[in-house]
Amino acid sequence: PRPRPGDGGEECRADEQAFLVSLYQYMKERKTPIERIPYLGFKQINLWTMFQAAEKLGGYELITARRQWKNVYDELGGNPGSTSAATCTRRHYERLILPYERFTKGEEDKPLPPAKPRKDSPSQDGVPKTKVSPVKQRPKEEQPVQPPQTEQDPSTPGLDHPAVSQTLMFTFQASL
Repeated sequence: PRPRPGDGGEECRADEQAFLVSLYQYMKERKTPIERIPYLGFKQINLWTMFQAAEKLGGYELITARRQWKNVYDELGGNPGSTSAATCTRRHYERLILPYERFTKGEEDKPLPPAKPRKDSPSQDGVPKTKVSPVKQRPKEEQPVQPPQTEQDPSTPGLDHPAVSQTLMFTFQASL
């Protein structure tokens, strides 16, 4: 059955749109804009659904203490066979929504969990973590030519434009 006016359908969409606008604006103001929405369990994350699920379970601190991130993942409709679902869900939440959650609760001063370093970044003291043994250099003419390597984030395939316009356009079209 179609939602009738006053059923909360329009109200829910308005809440979602207001949340997304507020979230993106806040994250941009704190110099951590959301540029792409990652995929989780072969589906693009719905930030509104993720936020609602987290709120329903008591927020970040409670979910983490009770080890309920798999429940949030399940609310997003992810692949049930994923073994890293809980950790991936928590990390995406920490990066995309937690600063906003803290802001809405007046807890901006509370420190955020440390971000997981990228595999290609050096350790905190600027020295790579792996010990490098000296290698005898071959003369230049003997050295093989290596093609340049490009780095691609596998969690965000094919997203060429900012996620905010994509998400808001989808929300806007759905409300028509």
